Amino acid sequence: MHPDMNPARAEEKTLRPRQCGKHDHFEWRTGLPLAWLTQVVRPVFFSTHRDYEVDATRVTGYEYEDRPCYCHYDVLITELRSDDDETWFMAPLYGEQLTGWRLIDDRWLIRRQIFQGEDCQASQSFFTFSGEMPR
Repeated sequence: MHPDMNPARAEEKTLRPRQCGKHDHFEWRTGLPLAWLTQVVRPVFFSTHRDYEVDATRVTGYEYEDRPCYCHYDVLITELRSDDDETWFMAPLYGEQLTGWRLIDDRWLIRRQIFQGEDCQASQSFFTFSGEMPR
């Protein structure tokens, strides 16, 4: 494998991920190492599911043959906090993002990020391969 194709070493060459907060717009290539861009099956349409009980979103991308080739989920857990016991606000406690891209050889390249604390700094970010789409 070419060194630039190693997902663990290509972290610095990725498109920037969303930080902990929720956004309505997503870009399916976000977080994908640029060296892997030619190795993934590109989605042509998407389905989106937003959870009504938890601040969570799941997006599935499909290729022309209606087979999933992209998946992304993110979840944000918040807690009620106060600085002065008079004004209360929801503060981030934990966030997680998982993105999977189906490769042209039918393996899945999966990127998982875990965020903790109010500043939503990524405390862990890593890539793995799987024979199946992440659930």
